[in-house]
Amino acid sequence: MDDVTKKILEIVTGTQEAVEALRGQVTGVQGELTSFRNDTTESFRDVRADVTDVRRDLENLRSGVENVMGYAKEIDSLLSRIAVIEKHLDIAK
Repeated sequence: MDDVTKKILEIVTGTQEAVEALRGQVTGVQGELTSFRNDTTESFRDVRADVTDVRRDLENLRSGVENVMGYAKEIDSLLSRIAVIEKHLDIAK
């Protein structure tokens, strides 16, 4: 085998090793992304449930104190803020 062929084989072997190493890294990153996605999904599920609870509590509070204007204005303000959060989180009312 001549020197040129040896050099080509070394390059090909090095490239194959680099590809295998990269494949392992990609697999690791895919696992990390899957874990991150699952954690994020669970966290957003909790946040959505909390926002829904806050909305329900505020609606109940508003119905209890509708005749007191100061509370009604404050509750309306909070409900509008909750609506923005719900829209951002894509929560259906």
